[in-house]
Amino acid sequence: MTPGNSESGFVVSLEKVTLRVRDRKLLPDTSWTIRPGEQWAVLGPNGSGKSTLARTVAGHLPSAAGHVRIGRGHRLALVSFERQQDVYARELENDAARYFAGNLDTELTPRELIARDRVARDAAGEMPAAVAEAIAFFRFEPLLDRSFRHLSAGEMRKALVLQALAGDPTLLLLDEPFDGLDRNSRESLAAFFQTFMERGRHIVLVTHRAEEILEGMTHVLVIRDGRAEVADSIASAVESQGIGRRRLRPAGPGPEPVVSTTPSADRVIVDFRNVTIRYQDSTVIDSLSWQLLRGQRWGIFGPNGSGKTTIINLIAGENLQGYANDVRLFGRRRGSGESLWELRRRIGVVTPTLQMGYRKKISALEVVLSGFDGSTGLYRRPRQEEVDSATRLVEALDLADLSERLFPQLSYGQQRLFLIARAMVRRPELLLLDEPCQGLDPSNRARVIEAVDVMAASDPLSLIFVTHHPDEYPACLTNFLELDGEGGAAEVQAFGSIKNPVDKIRGVIPR
Repeated sequence: MTPGNSESGFVVSLEKVTLRVRDRKLLPDTSWTIRPGEQWAVLGPNGSGKSTLARTVAGHLPSAAGHVRIGRGHRLALVSFERQQDVYARELENDAARYFAGNLDTELTPRELIARDRVARDAAGEMPAAVAEAIAFFRFEPLLDRSFRHLSAGEMRKALVLQALAGDPTLLLLDEPFDGLDRNSRESLAAFFQTFMERGRHIVLVTHRAEEILEGMTHVLVIRDGRAEVADSIASAVESQGIGRRRLRPAGPGPEPVVSTTPSADRVIVDFRNVTIRYQDSTVIDSLSWQLLRGQRWGIFGPNGSGKTTIINLIAGENLQGYANDVRLFGRRRGSGESLWELRRRIGVVTPTLQMGYRKKISALEVVLSGFDGSTGLYRRPRQEEVDSATRLVEALDLADLSERLFPQLSYGQQRLFLIARAMVRRPELLLLDEPCQGLDPSNRARVIEAVDVMAASDPLSLIFVTHHPDEYPACLTNFLELDGEGGAAEVQAFGSIKNPVDKIRGVIPR
């Protein structure tokens, strides 16, 4: 990366740059200049090279050809899923050293993460003013000393924004910064970015959603067919990408909700009995009693930190506090001698945390095959019928062209699609989908939602579906659980007389 000179009149300049991801080259001979006062959005489908472009501009990846120049006096910072994944993975790798040294209370906190990138510190060692302002803006103070790994995906994203601000950047590269955030958090973050731009700073926003393009953005770079082009206008760019287009649902009424006041024991798949989850002095879930019956398909919604992902992790066996609570799956209490691996064969799971931790250097098809055992990685030779089943599913999701590529080499959205296939391949009794459409373009979001509906129509599927976007709910949902953020206080919403509860719930959830 070559520094610019004071007479350059640019913030960033790309001159005939070709991107590189290991042995693959993308966007050949791309030239692009960001000038003072310009604010850019970057649009394009999954796998087109948007994230690679952002990482190359930020200096995190080398280019295969050409020059990336940074105007003198300008500082860049990147907020992305890859950055979040790197921090999370490093924490996992440090666990062995912590256990060996007996330092079990030294997990990374947001406060320490922010401190890594400070460029200035006053005599008292306090945070830069911009970071302190953002902490107050996000109401993040209570989370500063919590373990990074115990944050929700949305809270992790806010922590990374704070870390980026600690470097006092003049240009923020934001790769899907609103993913995993509830409506209020998206609005507060957008308002903060607006203020950032109004103070003469610059933003490059990579997004798949038209509603996330910030007011005051002046230009759009569209990536399609292997090329990067400057759009004539934001409106024309959005139209060309199909962003924000609602998917078409199959005709006909939605499913009847499954409602039973006296379920028989063999129908109860998940049973929470007065469950309470705490981290230090913070209560995430407080005395939650709730059941999921065979054939029910639940949507769970609520603000960041309200306990949605905690519920998923308790069921999936990824939260050790499940053993200190009365959590029952398929009629057996957790910790009563049940086989965790047998449970994982009956449950399909997709979560942001799973994706952050799934870093095995195996092919994308092998990732799907690992779903037959619920393992992270493939540890046995799959049977031919399993290979045939996985191949059919990959083809149905239009992923066959990517199936032999190494999983870490795929884009964030492409990885998510293969993890969804992994969760579905075994046709599990219970499917847990936590923000499954995160990072997906409109076409792939529609494909995933349709796949869930088709699966529910052909199997007696039990389902939990978590999202902050009501338009992502599949039509097959029958019941809803709302968590209000005050210790996981819950309200069950089961619409027994309404043909399609999804249409009803869209009038309840803030858009």
